Amino acid sequence: MPIGRPGANLSAAPAKTGGPVDHWSAILFYSMGFGALAVAALFLVVLAAVWLYGQFVWTFTHWDFADFRLAPFKRLAYLIVGGTFAAGTCAGLWCFSGAAWRNRKTPRANSASARRGSR
Repeated sequence: MPIGRPGANLSAAPAKTGGPVDHWSAILFYSMGFGALAVAALFLVVLAAVWLYGQFVWTFTHWDFADFRLAPFKRLAYLIVGGTFAAGTCAGLWCFSGAAWRNRKTPRANSASARRGSR
């Protein structure tokens, strides 16, 4: 390499074509993070519902559901948690893939701002 030519080897470097997140596995991994956040939000909603029940309903009525069996609802609970994870993953995939912003139209100025600008 000649000493007088700095950067002579730069043409041999491969050109980077994509952005920082362009591999499908990274996009899927980030999307699954959205799914995990959706499940965490679901658990927080269930926790808040149990707290409201304990605070208001059980305090005044003492309905404790002692004879209520949850075993018949186990498959439904798994379906709700799995569906929430799948929906959150799909929402994350929609955001990270760029489909959410692909067909956005530029916002137009409303008539009030257009009138102010003409004065």
